[in-house]
Amino acid sequence: MEIFLYIVISVVSTMLVMMLVFRSLMRKFSEKKDQEFLRTVNQIANERAEANAILASLSIGIVAYGSDHRLIATNDLAKEMLGNIPDTIDAFLNQYGSDNGMRASFLIRASEVSGIYERENSVYQLRCEPRHLDDSSSRFAGHVIMIQDVTEATRLEEERRAFVANVSHELKTPLTTIKSYTETLLDWGLKEKDKQAVHKDLSRIYEDSLRMESLIADLLLLSSIDSKAHYMKAKVQDMGSLCRQVTERLRPSAEDKKLQFECMVLPALA
Repeated sequence: MEIFLYIVISVVSTMLVMMLVFRSLMRKFSEKKDQEFLRTVNQIANERAEANAILASLSIGIVAYGSDHRLIATNDLAKEMLGNIPDTIDAFLNQYGSDNGMRASFLIRASEVSGIYERENSVYQLRCEPRHLDDSSSRFAGHVIMIQDVTEATRLEEERRAFVANVSHELKTPLTTIKSYTETLLDWGLKEKDKQAVHKDLSRIYEDSLRMESLIADLLLLSSIDSKAHYMKAKVQDMGSLCRQVTERLRPSAEDKKLQFECMVLPALA
């Protein structure tokens, strides 16, 4: 009986020792797992903070959607430009790509998905590009939408077009005048007009040729500005002479409308 009790006590003691050892091992294993988990969480948090810092430093808006078409990242500039960032790329294209062709291009899987979006007197260029995890096209990661403010560039382009159109229109006036006076001289001949009349016609032709030269210089100036090779050159302008030239240029139109048109230049400007 004593032997039996001894055996039972020994077995129970051994089991208790084993349980204590097992619990100690499990505690150490759990602590190790917790440490690994914390390191992983910290690493992910650091990487996300770095990614957010990079996105915040960009001069363009960024909206990223994952392979499941759900929103995974964006920056404050994109929110400032568009106001609302949809949770899915489908909703994004429905809101911002229906009128500019982006949604249609995306559905047919066009090589380029881009369009213009206007909001509150601002013009934005939107461009959607697919992204992959590596160089191969098999591991699709999602789409990145880049938003660039092109308001100033659009305004300058519109002004340039308006300027070219105005210059083209203004070129017609001196050309018409030169043609008319030249035809008059050819038809009537120099002998049919007195010296003063011929001199007046030739002076008008010369002045309009100068006008054309000035317009062409403006076009060349615009070209140099576009090529970033513009250098300012200031000069003194004879305002009296300029006023007289404008008066003579507009006199035929005034006479056709039976208007009296005279030029009076102050002595200080003469």
